[in-house]
Amino acid sequence: MLPPTLISASVHARAYVLEEKTGSISLIKIVDTLWIEPDSDESEIRITVVVMLKFQPFEQSTHLIQLRGTYPSGETSDVGKPVTFDMGHESFANGQPRGYHASGGVPIPTSELGTYYFSVLLDGEAVARTPVTLIRRSTEGPAHSVSQAEL
Repeated sequence: MLPPTLISASVHARAYVLEEKTGSISLIKIVDTLWIEPDSDESEIRITVVVMLKFQPFEQSTHLIQLRGTYPSGETSDVGKPVTFDMGHESFANGQPRGYHASGGVPIPTSELGTYYFSVLLDGEAVARTPVTLIRRSTEGPAHSVSQAEL
């Protein structure tokens, strides 16, 4: 259950994120499956994880946010350091919801194939999560993926 002042929470794994001069972000290419070439000797693949939170219009509090990864084996570890953010003490005149967003690079080790989960903890409570699956491409032929037209 979301805290009462939190309207929404989301976490997205992306191949690319553009940050504009205004501070707005553009999310490009949704990633939920990462393919490793059969002959690749890369020890990790880097993705960008974007966290977006929306709060009630007059929220004026301080929060702690942490990203936590869960490996396919079930092992968990914090990704990066926890961040404290302040919603400020000024409210928007028109009563619009308040927001917070953050993004950062996250390494995924290629030594463990399977589905990784990235969870957003807000003040110690999980409020959003997204999966990313790491698969080694077969040498026997091209991998099949479902396209929008096939859905």
